[in-house]
Amino acid sequence: MTHSKMFVVAAATMGLFAAAAGSSGAEGGGEERVMQVIAAYSGFVDEVTKLEVAPQSRSPRRYHLDSAQELEALWKSWRPKEAVPELDLAKVVVCVIAAESADPPDIVPKIDREGNVALYNGAVKNGRPGFGYRVVVISRAGVKTVSGVRLE
Repeated sequence: MTHSKMFVVAAATMGLFAAAAGSSGAEGGGEERVMQVIAAYSGFVDEVTKLEVAPQSRSPRRYHLDSAQELEALWKSWRPKEAVPELDLAKVVVCVIAAESADPPDIVPKIDREGNVALYNGAVKNGRPGFGYRVVVISRAGVKTVSGVRLE
Protein backbone atom coordinates (compact mmCIF):
# COMPACT_ATOMS: atom_id res chain seq x y z
CA MET A 1 0.00 0.00 0.00
CA THR A 2 1.46 3.38 -0.93
CA HIS A 3 1.95 6.15 1.62
CA SER A 4 -0.83 8.20 0.03
CA LYS A 5 -3.31 5.35 0.20
CA MET A 6 -2.40 4.73 3.84
CA PHE A 7 -3.00 8.44 4.52
CA VAL A 8 -6.55 8.18 3.14
CA VAL A 9 -7.25 5.12 5.25
CA ALA A 10 -5.94 6.86 8.35
CA ALA A 11 -7.65 10.19 7.77
CA ALA A 12 -10.93 9.21 6.19
CA THR A 13 -11.66 5.73 7.45
CA MET A 14 -9.73 5.05 10.63
CA GLY A 15 -10.02 8.66 11.75
CA LEU A 16 -13.58 7.96 12.80
CA PHE A 17 -12.38 5.36 15.26
CA ALA A 18 -8.82 6.36 16.05
CA ALA A 19 -9.61 10.02 16.63
CA ALA A 20 -12.46 9.11 18.92
CA ALA A 21 -10.40 6.64 20.92
CA GLY A 22 -8.88 9.36 23.08
CA SER A 23 -12.23 10.19 24.66
CA SER A 24 -14.09 6.94 25.07
CA GLY A 25 -16.12 6.39 28.20
CA ALA A 26 -13.81 3.50 29.09
CA GLU A 27 -10.98 5.97 29.69
CA GLY A 28 -12.86 7.85 32.38
CA GLY A 29 -14.35 10.63 30.31
CA GLY A 30 -17.89 9.33 30.35
CA GLU A 31 -20.61 10.55 28.06
CA GLU A 32 -19.78 12.82 25.18
CA ARG A 33 -21.69 15.81 23.90
CA VAL A 34 -21.53 17.42 20.49
CA MET A 35 -19.64 20.71 20.55
CA GLN A 36 -20.82 23.84 18.80
CA VAL A 37 -18.79 24.68 15.70
CA ILE A 38 -17.98 28.40 15.70
CA ALA A 39 -16.77 28.46 12.09
CA ALA A 40 -16.17 25.88 9.36
CA TYR A 41 -14.24 25.98 6.12
CA SER A 42 -13.91 23.26 3.51
CA GLY A 43 -12.57 22.72 0.05
CA PHE A 44 -10.61 20.58 -2.35
CA VAL A 45 -6.95 21.10 -3.25
CA ASP A 46 -5.68 19.62 -6.52
CA GLU A 47 -2.04 19.42 -5.42
CA VAL A 48 -1.57 16.51 -3.02
CA THR A 49 1.88 17.85 -2.04
CA LYS A 50 0.11 20.62 -0.14
CA LEU A 51 -0.95 18.03 2.45
CA GLU A 52 2.42 18.65 4.08
CA VAL A 53 0.96 21.62 6.00
CA ALA A 54 -1.81 19.49 7.52
CA PRO A 55 -1.22 18.82 11.23
CA GLN A 56 -1.98 15.12 10.64
CA SER A 57 1.10 14.98 8.36
CA ARG A 58 3.39 15.78 11.29
CA SER A 59 4.81 13.59 13.99
CA PRO A 60 3.28 13.14 16.40
CA ARG A 61 0.10 13.05 14.35
CA ARG A 62 -2.51 15.52 15.50
CA TYR A 63 -5.71 17.03 14.17
CA HIS A 64 -5.46 20.59 15.50
CA LEU A 65 -3.26 23.61 14.87
CA ASP A 66 -0.96 24.76 17.68
CA SER A 67 -0.01 28.23 16.48
CA ALA A 68 -0.95 31.24 14.39
CA GLN A 69 2.03 30.36 12.15
CA GLU A 70 0.52 26.94 11.40
CA LEU A 71 -2.84 28.54 10.63
CA GLU A 72 -1.21 31.04 8.29
CA ALA A 73 0.83 28.37 6.47
CA LEU A 74 -2.23 26.15 6.01
CA TRP A 75 -4.42 29.03 4.84
CA LYS A 76 -1.90 30.41 2.36
CA SER A 77 -1.41 26.93 0.91
CA TRP A 78 -5.02 25.75 0.78
CA ARG A 79 -7.00 29.02 0.45
CA PRO A 80 -4.47 31.45 -1.11
CA LYS A 81 -7.07 33.92 -2.43
CA GLU A 82 -8.52 34.56 1.04
CA ALA A 83 -7.22 36.46 4.04
CA VAL A 84 -6.18 34.31 6.98
CA PRO A 85 -9.00 34.43 9.56
CA GLU A 86 -8.18 36.33 12.74
CA LEU A 87 -8.64 33.77 15.49
CA ASP A 88 -7.62 34.00 19.13
CA LEU A 89 -5.99 30.61 19.67
CA ALA A 90 -6.12 31.18 23.43
CA LYS A 91 -9.93 31.00 23.12
CA VAL A 92 -10.51 28.58 20.22
CA VAL A 93 -9.13 25.33 18.83
CA VAL A 94 -8.72 24.97 15.06
CA CYS A 95 -9.31 21.34 14.06
CA VAL A 96 -8.33 20.01 10.63
CA ILE A 97 -9.09 16.79 8.76
CA ALA A 98 -7.87 16.15 5.21
CA ALA A 99 -8.54 13.08 3.07
CA GLU A 100 -6.69 12.27 -0.13
CA SER A 101 -8.80 11.62 -3.27
CA ALA A 102 -11.95 12.41 -1.32
CA ASP A 103 -14.61 15.07 -0.96
CA PRO A 104 -14.26 17.37 2.06
CA PRO A 105 -14.85 15.25 5.16
CA ASP A 106 -17.63 15.87 7.62
CA ILE A 107 -16.45 16.53 11.18
CA VAL A 108 -18.53 16.24 14.35
CA PRO A 109 -16.50 17.34 17.39
CA LYS A 110 -17.57 15.75 20.67
CA ILE A 111 -16.22 16.41 24.16
CA ASP A 112 -16.39 14.22 27.25
CA ARG A 113 -16.55 15.31 30.90
CA GLU A 114 -12.76 15.18 31.19
CA GLY A 115 -12.18 17.66 28.36
CA ASN A 116 -11.15 15.14 25.70
CA VAL A 117 -12.37 16.08 22.22
CA ALA A 118 -12.97 13.38 19.60
CA LEU A 119 -13.39 14.33 15.95
CA TYR A 120 -15.89 11.95 14.42
CA ASN A 121 -15.39 12.18 10.68
CA GLY A 122 -15.88 10.54 7.33
CA ALA A 123 -15.19 11.35 3.72
CA VAL A 124 -16.46 10.02 0.39
CA LYS A 125 -13.71 9.00 -2.01
CA ASN A 126 -13.99 10.74 -5.38
CA GLY A 127 -10.94 9.33 -7.19
CA ARG A 128 -9.62 12.78 -8.13
CA PRO A 129 -5.99 13.67 -7.58
CA GLY A 130 -5.65 15.97 -4.59
CA PHE A 131 -7.46 16.05 -1.28
CA GLY A 132 -10.59 17.34 0.41
CA TYR A 133 -10.37 19.10 3.74
CA ARG A 134 -12.51 20.61 6.46
CA VAL A 135 -11.39 23.05 9.13
CA VAL A 136 -13.64 23.57 12.14
CA VAL A 137 -13.20 26.10 14.93
CA ILE A 138 -14.45 25.16 18.39
CA SER A 139 -14.27 26.82 21.80
CA ARG A 140 -11.12 26.03 23.77
CA ALA A 141 -13.02 26.29 27.10
CA GLY A 142 -12.65 23.03 28.99
CA VAL A 143 -10.68 21.30 26.21
CA LYS A 144 -7.60 19.36 27.36
CA THR A 145 -6.94 17.07 24.39
CA VAL A 146 -7.98 16.70 20.75
CA SER A 147 -7.93 13.12 19.46
CA GLY A 148 -5.71 12.13 22.36
CA VAL A 149 -3.13 14.92 21.88
CA ARG A 150 -2.77 17.46 24.68
CA LEU A 151 -3.18 21.11 23.69
CA GLU A 152 -0.09 23.30 24.04
